[in-house]
Amino acid sequence: MPDWISGRSRLFAEHYDLKHPEPHPGEMEFLLRRVEDGGEPVLELGCGTGRMLIPLLEAGIDASGVDVSPDMLDRCRARCVEKDLHPGLYLQGMQTLDLPRKFGTVSIHSASLGVLNSEDDLAATFNGVYELLKSKGVVAFEFQTPPEPRSIMDRAGVWSGGWDAADDGSVIVYRQIFEYDPGTHMRPSVIAFERYVDDRLAETELYEGTMRFWEIETITLHMQAAGFIDMITTNVFADDEPPGDNQWLVVRARKP
Repeated sequence: MPDWISGRSRLFAEHYDLKHPEPHPGEMEFLLRRVEDGGEPVLELGCGTGRMLIPLLEAGIDASGVDVSPDMLDRCRARCVEKDLHPGLYLQGMQTLDLPRKFGTVSIHSASLGVLNSEDDLAATFNGVYELLKSKGVVAFEFQTPPEPRSIMDRAGVWSGGWDAADDGSVIVYRQIFEYDPGTHMRPSVIAFERYVDDRLAETELYEGTMRFWEIETITLHMQAAGFIDMITTNVFADDEPPGDNQWLVVRARKP
């Protein structure tokens, strides 16, 4: 069974594009404030189909994107061509970055940091980003902390899903089932996609993948080890609001 994170996943990429076509409220404004702090060019890790990258480019900002999924990048590239935008797009993993220039601002959005399943990968990512940053450059990484076990265990082992109307008139149906290990904060899952044309099944894809929820202390430890300073963790899209009980957070830091 292919890995939905790094394998060929055309229906998943199309579904993602339909489900997440643009930034969440407050997300772009938060990122633009970070660009004011760190400057250009901007690098987005896990850029997907361009949900954040394309609005940056449309705002006249010099930006590039990295993703491990070729299908995500194909859709991002096609959207950019339609809008006459010309970003640098790179098929790479976050933990093995090899890019031709340095950046003033580096960002990770949504659950992209969760595709890193080990602390070794987390450390490699932070070390690689540090090397790619200009002096005084800044980073902003969204991430998801471990949920309260009962809240997620109640949903584990149960299929859930929905459907989307695709641009070509077909319907994409998706289903997901997952398990959760509260000891490792790992959530392995299986995701199924089906495309229906004129009420008939025309295409199916089945994938597996694992996401990890990261604790604040682990993120902070590895960022400090990489050399980052002035770290602050807040509620997502907030400049100063402390985390509290919110599971979605963002950590900011800079390179000396």
